[in-house]
Amino acid sequence: MIPWRDLLFLVWERRWVAATVFVIITTVTALWTFRQEPRYQATARLQVDMARQNVLNMPDIAGTEPFFLYNHYVNTLVREIKSQTFAERVAAALDKAGCPTLPDEPARAVVVMRAVDAKPVKDSRLIDITAEHADPNIAAQIANTTAEQFIRQNLDRRSDAASEAVAWLSEQVESQRQKLSKSENALRDYRDKTRTVSLEQRQDIVVAKLKAINEALTAAEMEGIAARTGWQALEENWASNTNPQSIAVIATDPIVSAVREQLLSKRADVSALTIRYKAGHPAMKQAQNELTELEQKFTNACEEARVHIRARYTLAQANEEALRQALRLQEEQALSLDRLLMQYDELKRNADADRDLYDALLTRLKETDVAGKLETNNLRLIDRAHVPENPFKPNKVANVTRGALGGLVLGLMLSLVVHLGDDRVRRLSGSGLGTGGAPLLAVIPRIEAAAATSRARVTVENPDSAPAEAFRSLRANLMLSAPGRQAKRILITGTGSGDGKSLVAANLAIVLASNGERVLLMDGDLRRPAVRRAFDCAPPAPPHPLIDDVSVKDAVVHTVLKTLDLLAPEGALPNAAELLASPRFDRMLKETDGYDRVIIDCPPLFSVSDPLLLLPHVDGVIVVARYKKTRHGPVADALQRLQSGKATVLGLVLNSVTPREHEYYYSGYSSYYGSARRPRTWWRRLLASPQKATGAAPANTPVR
Repeated sequence: MIPWRDLLFLVWERRWVAATVFVIITTVTALWTFRQEPRYQATARLQVDMARQNVLNMPDIAGTEPFFLYNHYVNTLVREIKSQTFAERVAAALDKAGCPTLPDEPARAVVVMRAVDAKPVKDSRLIDITAEHADPNIAAQIANTTAEQFIRQNLDRRSDAASEAVAWLSEQVESQRQKLSKSENALRDYRDKTRTVSLEQRQDIVVAKLKAINEALTAAEMEGIAARTGWQALEENWASNTNPQSIAVIATDPIVSAVREQLLSKRADVSALTIRYKAGHPAMKQAQNELTELEQKFTNACEEARVHIRARYTLAQANEEALRQALRLQEEQALSLDRLLMQYDELKRNADADRDLYDALLTRLKETDVAGKLETNNLRLIDRAHVPENPFKPNKVANVTRGALGGLVLGLMLSLVVHLGDDRVRRLSGSGLGTGGAPLLAVIPRIEAAAATSRARVTVENPDSAPAEAFRSLRANLMLSAPGRQAKRILITGTGSGDGKSLVAANLAIVLASNGERVLLMDGDLRRPAVRRAFDCAPPAPPHPLIDDVSVKDAVVHTVLKTLDLLAPEGALPNAAELLASPRFDRMLKETDGYDRVIIDCPPLFSVSDPLLLLPHVDGVIVVARYKKTRHGPVADALQRLQSGKATVLGLVLNSVTPREHEYYYSGYSSYYGSARRPRTWWRRLLASPQKATGAAPANTPVR
């Protein structure tokens, strides 16, 4: 995650990338927008009713959608408006109306489809039909024609549906009429065959008779049971009983009861006369004779009652048997009639069903015929499209604004991509690029002097400048660390040519010597020596210990700084690697033990093998990287190689930094030494010292 301050810095550092992309995108968007042809948009609005007006109170032939499917119905209408078939209809109507700019078939349908759009209005039963065209009048005409044709098509569809329904119903009515005729003929033929005019009436009569006979038989059975019970009781008691009137069935006979009443009355009279008269008295005789007649009459009445009971019993049996016979006959007749009625009822049901269906179809046919002639529609045009006054696109302000925002975002993203893709060194953190904790010893600002000698002696020629202070900071940082204080032989190297290792080595040697230490600046780059050129030493050069039989004391070049000596060949030495690996080099290093510091300027690590030969002989290594030139990968590889070789890495030096471009990381130099970075104007040069103005070297410049 990049910190926000670093993110702001990298955006500011790549501001020209972001600005360029922003300007290009905004300009292209503006040119594209202003070169676009103005387009006009007109809108017509339709209302979709839940159902059409049912004037005749008849069902709708075309049908309507239920409420919970209404959204699907509206969306279907919208898709239908956008369909190619409907576009062809609209194109034909526009062509008939003389609308210009429409091509021939079939391209005109495609033009209409591209120009027309339909959208349902949210939370309503409305549909907006919009038409887009370069001509505002044509846009309004297309929108209105589309709405009118859609309403007309919906009405035609309903009319066509009604016509198709009438035709289908007519066929069904004729077919049902023929079926009804067949059913009625079959029923009539069956009646003629069975010789029955009305089986329903016969069935009612038979059922009534059957019910009456059944009721009569029930009554006869009850009466027969009573007669049989009385006769059985009479037969059981008649022979053994001398007094018939003691038999209940005889005693209850009305005639016997009447005679008995008379007999009892007469007996009472005789008893009364017996008291008054004697047996021979005429009144007594007459009463006795009457009593005898009544007793005979009672006996005869009991006999007649017995005969009557037997006759009743016999009659009840005969009546019961006759009713049973009549019931059996009636049941057989009813069963026979039921068999006839089964087929009759089936034929009659078929005939009735065919008639009901025929009547229903005929009624529906007439209703449909009438309803089809009534032009009603569930679509209504509530707002016609008006001719638009202003184009709806291009929206110049919105397009340019979006282009500017897009250009800004794209520019920022591209600047970030460019930054992430750029591996050149812009910052060497104290973590040593994550390769083992090599510290950042110093940040050397860019030295404006054109001559190499001036840059190599900047700490002397311009001691108040930011570069001079940076080299003094390098010296201070070395002294603050234990390895830096103890390092007697320090190797200065880099990853490639042009990193400024010779510049750092020369100025580091000067600031160390200025601090009172005895310093020897040794040129370890025997292939391309640069120390003599940096200090502008006059030829000829003294002999070198590696090729001549001289000591270090005789080979060094003394400078005006009493504690600074130079040991450098004038030109390239042959077989540099063999010389550095020879015993002569070991003897030469032993002769430098009298110096407090030995600064060795050696070739880059990845150019030749010379630095690897020098590593065992030094106490510490300083790696120089150049701002915006050296890449992070080689620096990390160099540190890893040095650490793998058991070398003591004293730290890193970032050279040739432009403070104005890197104020966020190196703001200390830009704030305190801001005046040193500003280009000198003519009046500033006049106020400067004569030596600086004329370019003469100061008194303490180290020369031979």
